[in-house]
Amino acid sequence: MIIIFIIILVFIALFSCVRVIKSIYGITDNWLALQLLAAPWLGINPVKITIEEGKIINSGLESDWVEKITGPFLLDIRDESLAYIETLTGTNQELRKGKHSIRPFSILRVVLPLANMKDEIKEIRAITLDGIHISVRDIRFGFSLISDQELSGKRIPPPEQRTYEQALENMIYRYPIDVRSEQGYISLQSLSMAVQAMVIDEIEKYINKQPLDMLAAPRYPDMEARLEIEARFDSDEVIERFRKIGIKLIWMDIGYFEYGTQVEEQWLNTWKAGLEGHASVTQAYGEARYLATQEIGRAEAQVELLSSIIQALEEVDLPDDPDQNIRNVVLLKTAQMLESMTSAYQEDRVEKSQHPALKKGQSGEKKP
Repeated sequence: MIIIFIIILVFIALFSCVRVIKSIYGITDNWLALQLLAAPWLGINPVKITIEEGKIINSGLESDWVEKITGPFLLDIRDESLAYIETLTGTNQELRKGKHSIRPFSILRVVLPLANMKDEIKEIRAITLDGIHISVRDIRFGFSLISDQELSGKRIPPPEQRTYEQALENMIYRYPIDVRSEQGYISLQSLSMAVQAMVIDEIEKYINKQPLDMLAAPRYPDMEARLEIEARFDSDEVIERFRKIGIKLIWMDIGYFEYGTQVEEQWLNTWKAGLEGHASVTQAYGEARYLATQEIGRAEAQVELLSSIIQALEEVDLPDDPDQNIRNVVLLKTAQMLESMTSAYQEDRVEKSQHPALKKGQSGEKKP
């Protein structure tokens, strides 16, 4: 009877423990809960987590409790990825390629690829210094974890010998990355979102300080805006900002600027106004030259008339009545000048009438 009673008590205890395990880990499988309960005593790993290309591709679980809470589990890293395990005793582990047995109460904090990563931002909207809305599209960039050797300025060893303790410490504890997802660990997605936020912030700050013309139509010797933004990401200030979260930018492509139709219409109107203004100035200048030439012609004609009268007076011997003779000379020269002007006018009309275009127009007239 005592043995049966003890067995019953053991089953009740096991059942209670299984319920607690199910409640803690958020699972419904009794057998899995029993395995998790026995794992610390039997040294088994009831769950296997596979990591490839910096992602968990298979955990064999009905929930993501391992990612959110603790071990035990078997961690299988198949390529050049990195997993960071945090323990209650403070002996954290930076794990690489291979199979690793994770002890109970160990938390999976980081899962990232060690290869260079890349991401893109489809669009950034910002306002220029003169209050114009502008979009920057198709921004692409590459980044990677920065090794302890690079941070300390030492010679960089081969990839398999690099360590990332400082970078991981920065992104987890000193400057924690906002995961912004249901995952309880820092993943490629959450790290990319953090890098995106910093890239967007730097581009927006640059656009806010520039007028639209500097972005859309820079004039020599001003530097093109895209190159200035890329140079900004190579500055010590921005490099240090990324280092604080354990990241280094490898390359950057700013994409292109896009403006609204109203801006394009305004540019077109400004361009038209400039051309029309230049044409108006040229026309006014031509008209002024034409009027000035007419006045000069009149003055020269008057001078020539007076000169001819004076010359005639000098050449003619005046008889007894000089006043009458002077009148006659003036009238004669005036008549001669008028006759020459009339003949010149008639010759000009004849030349115009013989122009091919005028002849063509006259040929279509009906004779009475």
